[in-house]
Amino acid sequence: LLAGGRVDYVQVDAIQHKGTFANNTGTSGRPVGRYNRPNDIRFEGDDLGKSWSLSGSFRLPHGIVPYYTYGVQSVLQDGGNISNIGADATAKGGVYEDATIKEVGVKGSMFKDRVYWAISAYQQGKTSVSLNTNGGEITSGSVDASKSRGLEVEVRWVPSKQFYLTAYGVSQKSTTKVLAGTRSASIAGTALGFADVTDAAGNIIFPAEAFSWGGQNTINVPVDQILETPGYPNTQFGTSFNYAFRRGLSFGMSGNYNSAVQSGFAQKLILPAYAQFNANVGYKWKGWSMKVDVMNVFDRLYFKSRIGGGSGDSLISVSLPRRFQYTVSKTF
Repeated sequence: LLAGGRVDYVQVDAIQHKGTFANNTGTSGRPVGRYNRPNDIRFEGDDLGKSWSLSGSFRLPHGIVPYYTYGVQSVLQDGGNISNIGADATAKGGVYEDATIKEVGVKGSMFKDRVYWAISAYQQGKTSVSLNTNGGEITSGSVDASKSRGLEVEVRWVPSKQFYLTAYGVSQKSTTKVLAGTRSASIAGTALGFADVTDAAGNIIFPAEAFSWGGQNTINVPVDQILETPGYPNTQFGTSFNYAFRRGLSFGMSGNYNSAVQSGFAQKLILPAYAQFNANVGYKWKGWSMKVDVMNVFDRLYFKSRIGGGSGDSLISVSLPRRFQYTVSKTF
């Protein structure tokens, strides 16, 4: 049985500089003071973060160990939320948010500890909390609750000091619920039904996105509706191995697979599933170590979404092409 706890204290000092944009002053039609804040505004506050965990395990015959873990972790608001924390929220202590984890599983080893295996089921959750002038849990952004549930399997085989093989698989589902406030999601003009204007030869003379301010459109995520969190694949597999010859030469390979996933909360763009592999070869001689890594061996084109933000439907990350990394080191 293992238990632990921690208390964190944070003090926040902030300033809104004179001459900057003030979104709560004036309107677009009467922008007096809106684009030129008349004075510096300073505010400060503090907050306490309380974290604790409890874990229990029991060793059974044949190296089998069932276990259970429950924990609460106080973490600073992430970048998207902390930028919305205003003077009142800071003064009332809206800087920390709580993340929880529940995990139950069984693990063990066999064949004289040459094979290790583990199976676990888990639930992770986080609720962002900020306070307004009335003490309600809301800022100019949104208060969200996210939850992930999944099953994970891992196997490691190490028959000797020269060779190892690992494999894992994850099946999970992550959801987000907007509890209050406004969470916006970017959406392209083409997803709203606009089309390119072309001439008789088919050349684009007026792109579809020009109808919608260059594609910078937003829609609001419904409050109290559970949506699948974008960017987190429901199925993942991975494997890696390495073999070292006795004369200093070694080689290895790793790979992973991710299932198709929606790019953003608008749920209009689905990124296809992909598998990618990396390889390496190395050599050690009289304290010298030389290694060549090849990333994305088969030069696969794949895409990843921007996890956690509201712009995932319009901004995605493109995989890097096949690339090489050369490393030389000397041990003294």
